[in-house]
Amino acid sequence: MNFRQAGHHVTLLDEPEGVTVELPEVHATVWGRCMLEHDPSNKPMAGSPARTRDLWHIGMAHGLYMDWEDSERSSLITPREIEASGFDYLALGHVHAHRQMRHGHTLACYPGVPAAELGTRETGCVAIVELMPGKRAHAEEYVLGGKRKRLGASG
Repeated sequence: MNFRQAGHHVTLLDEPEGVTVELPEVHATVWGRCMLEHDPSNKPMAGSPARTRDLWHIGMAHGLYMDWEDSERSSLITPREIEASGFDYLALGHVHAHRQMRHGHTLACYPGVPAAELGTRETGCVAIVELMPGKRAHAEEYVLGGKRKRLGASG
C-alpha cells in the first residue's frame, strides 16, 4: 500500500532517526521512528525527544518490551527507557496482544490487533486511550464486537 496516497490526514513517521509531528487540533506532539529491520542493534526508543511545550507528549515505537536490558533479543524497549522518555502515552507495536505497563509518568500499551486471526483471541481488539488535563493517561482494551475491559495499569 502506498500510504502517501491515503490523503492529507495521514502523516507517515518514516524516518529511521525519528520524527516529531505537532497536532495542534488535539493539543499534542507525536514522535516515532520507523523500524527498518529487527536486529539487536535496533533501539526503538533511541532519539526520543524531551517535551518541548505544554502539549500531550505521545510516542510510537515498534519493538519488544522486556525487563532484561542485556538480552540479545531484537528491538528491545526497556522499563528504564519508557520512564526516561517522559511521554504521557507510548503506543507500542510488535506484540499482537493487548498489554499495558506504566513506568514513571508514562503509560505504554500494546493495543492488540483489530483482526482476530492476527491476535491471540477469537475477536480483535484495540486500545481506547484517554488523555485528560491533570490526570495520567488511561487506556482500556476494547474488544471488537464486545465491550471495554478495564485493566490494572491504567490508573
